[in-house]
Amino acid sequence: MARAAFIPGLLLLATLVQAQQLQRGEYFVDADPGFGNAIPISFTSAAQVDLQVAIPMGGLSPGGHILGIRMKDNAGNWGLTNRRAFTVAASVVGGNLVAGEYFFDNDPGIGNATPFSFPAAQQIAYTQAFPMASLSPGGHVLGLRLRDIGGHWGLTNRRVFIVQQQAPGGDITTLEYFLDVDPGFGNGVMVTTTAAPVITDLLFDVLTDTLSGGAHTLFVRAWSEHGAVSITNALSFDVLVGINELAAHGIRAWPNPMVKELFLQRDDFATPLHLTLLDAQGRSLLATQWAGAQFHLQVGQLSAGNYLLVLQREGKVPLVLKLVKP
Repeated sequence: MARAAFIPGLLLLATLVQAQQLQRGEYFVDADPGFGNAIPISFTSAAQVDLQVAIPMGGLSPGGHILGIRMKDNAGNWGLTNRRAFTVAASVVGGNLVAGEYFFDNDPGIGNATPFSFPAAQQIAYTQAFPMASLSPGGHVLGLRLRDIGGHWGLTNRRVFIVQQQAPGGDITTLEYFLDVDPGFGNGVMVTTTAAPVITDLLFDVLTDTLSGGAHTLFVRAWSEHGAVSITNALSFDVLVGINELAAHGIRAWPNPMVKELFLQRDDFATPLHLTLLDAQGRSLLATQWAGAQFHLQVGQLSAGNYLLVLQREGKVPLVLKLVKP
C-alpha cells in the first residue's frame, strides 16, 4: 500500500560533469558540513566523469530531504554544489488492505473521513458509489485513501470532478433556434410545439432571406415546461446564390440551364478560386483550381438533373450556385 520513493536503502544518482581533471567528489544529505567534510565519492580521475553513486537511505526519516553533491579538480578547486530534493516514504510492513475512506473537498484528517469496506486483499480492483446529492453544482475534489491490516494509511489520492445541475423533469414545450451567432438563452426565435417528453421529426420554417450566399449554421435547443434547457444542437447548411447574386461578387456564369458547357468569368483573378461540382446527392464530380479570368466547364456528359457549383474564395464565405441540366 505505502510505496517507497526510492530503491529501499539506496538512492542511485547519475551525473555528468567535466572540468580540467576531476579527482574526487563528495555528497551530503540535508545539512552541508562544508567543503571537504562531506561523504567522499571515489572514481577514476578524468576530465569528464559519467558515474552512478549508490547513496544509503536507511538512516533517513520519512519525509522530504535534500541531496547535495559536488566535485573537485586536480587544482584543488571545488565545483558548484548541486542539490536535489527527494522524498523518503514511510517503511511499512506488508499486509492486506482492509479498509478505506473518502471525503469531498476538505480533508477532515486521517481516520475521520467517510469509511467504506471491501474484502481484504494485497491489491484491490474495486468499484465504489459516492453520493453526490449534497454537493452544489460546480467543481469539487474527491479524496480517497486505503488502510492495511497493520493500521497504516496510504497516500491520499485526489481527483477533480464537476457536478452539473440536473434539470427538473417535464415535457418539452418550446424550441428555440438561431442562425450562426448565439444571441443567448431565450433570445433566439421561439417555436411552440405540442408538449411531449421526446420530440422527433418536427418541421418548422427558418427564415434565411437575410443570409448571404455560402455556408451557415442552424442551432436548435429545447425548453421544458419547468424552464430547463437542453444542449444546443447544430446543423450546417449552404445558402444558394443565383446568377445575379454571383455577378455582385464580380463572377458571371452562363448559361443556366446548361447543356454542353458552363462558362465562368471573373473580374478579380489575382488569387486562385477553388471549384467543386456536386450532384444532387452531394457527391463531388469535379474539384479543381480556377486560376485565370475564364473557365469552361464541360457538362455534356452529365445526366439531367440539379447540381451545385461551390466557389471557394480564400478567406471568404463560399458561394454556392444551383445549376440545372435539362
